[in-house]
Amino acid sequence: MSMKAWGNILDKRYKKDFLATQALEDFISEQPEEVQIQFGRMVEILRTDGYLLPPYGKKMSGYKNLFELRITHGRNVRVFYCYMDEDLIAGLSGFVKKTQKTPEHEIKKALKLMRNIEEGSQ
Repeated sequence: MSMKAWGNILDKRYKKDFLATQALEDFISEQPEEVQIQFGRMVEILRTDGYLLPPYGKKMSGYKNLFELRITHGRNVRVFYCYMDEDLIAGLSGFVKKTQKTPEHEIKKALKLMRNIEEGSQ
């Protein structure tokens, strides 16, 4: 699976590295500039602190290792991510949230991407 590093992965100021799937890269590149800027800021916090506090991030209840990054500037955007090991966060997929409940098909898509990464699929 193709993944892109966000920032300098060798920079020791950061606790974590953040790699994004091609699906997430494509999704973010299609978003308005203010969403892209907010996403970049959230990734910076993830890399520096290793986690996001509410309301910017939350663990998806009922799932062992699935988290949601929340962007509310310009659009109501959600980005799924997971922890791959102690030093790596994988950005999985994103979507524009239009209803109160997270669509099940978006969760399934993120879980499939997570499995593909864990299995080392190409």
